[in-house]
Amino acid sequence: MKHKELQKVKDQVNKVGCGFCAAKWYNSTIWLSNGRTASCHHPEAHYIPPREVFKNHKAIHNTEFKKQRRKEMLEGKRPEECTYCWAVEDADPDAMSDRVFKSSIYTPEEIEAIKNIGWDEDVNPKTLEISFDNLCNLSCSYCNPEFSTTWANDIKTNGIYEGMKTAGGGAYQNDGDHAHSFGLKGHDGNLFTKAFFKWFDDGLKEDLQELRVTGGEPTRSPHFWKLVDKCEGEKFNFAINSNLILEDKMMDKLIDASKKFQTFDLYTSCETAGKHAELIRHGFK
Repeated sequence: MKHKELQKVKDQVNKVGCGFCAAKWYNSTIWLSNGRTASCHHPEAHYIPPREVFKNHKAIHNTEFKKQRRKEMLEGKRPEECTYCWAVEDADPDAMSDRVFKSSIYTPEEIEAIKNIGWDEDVNPKTLEISFDNLCNLSCSYCNPEFSTTWANDIKTNGIYEGMKTAGGGAYQNDGDHAHSFGLKGHDGNLFTKAFFKWFDDGLKEDLQELRVTGGEPTRSPHFWKLVDKCEGEKFNFAINSNLILEDKMMDKLIDASKKFQTFDLYTSCETAGKHAELIRHGFK
């Protein structure tokens, strides 16, 4: 998008409020396995209270916490969790912070509609990223047990890593089980995953512009294939983050699945090649 067009978006969001960002309504990432959500990659993800989801399956995106941040935005305030954008804008008033870029995904009409939606209504996101679980066949050096069962099994088998300095959280001093017990109690499965599928059939799929699935490795999850089966004939863009280290049978299954969608995007990352790649991404061939 050209600078002129971005300026129009910036002018529009600023008319709503100096701290307004459409992503707080229309965008969401939800980690269903551990019950966390965020509407942007800058703020820290927050936990979804199970009591809210028991009452309302749409609360996996529309948490009371998010609604309070929306309220602040509509009242001309700047939520504290969005300090990344405020730092950019305070340093240079003419700069385009990420709230402008993230709002630019949506039409002027969609942005304008938020004023009528208000802060306390449940909203269906238009761009959604979900993670069902941490099932993964690789143990990449920058990852951890919370997002890879291969990492978790290594620590369970061989013990924690000693003498490693990390940014916090003790990622290599635990097997990650603490992150996946949240919401998983009971014989009928994960509260948040159940809420997602209920919501998907309750109006969410009609409002989606893009649905993206991440992991772990999504193709290892039975929930991923359940979702694919439910998407036959849907018009939203579908995307997947995959390491693509798949058996031929699974690769063929993924290729066949891609034909269900008008637009199918595959995101995979490999920072280098050969021995370097196999060092960074253990299990990568």
